[in-house]
Amino acid sequence: MILNAIFSLLFLLSKSAGNGLVNWISSGDFQFFNILIAPLFAATHVVSNELYEKYNWFIARVILTFYIVIVLTITIAWFLGFNYLIEAI
Repeated sequence: MILNAIFSLLFLLSKSAGNGLVNWISSGDFQFFNILIAPLFAATHVVSNELYEKYNWFIARVILTFYIVIVLTITIAWFLGFNYLIEAI
């Protein structure tokens, strides 16, 4: 989840930088590596590409900022939930 937030910050800076990172990571003959990075980058990659195709760059970045806040909120709630679970045990 934190990697998704960092990756979405990269897309917030530039769409080509985010796409370039995905292309660089997934290039080569290692097909299993594409499967390994899918949970890390796939959701943010799909969301940001759809936003940049549907809206202009300003609106897409505003919505992407809300996406970052939502991802970070879910991450914090997830870690707090595990903290309470560990304290209960």
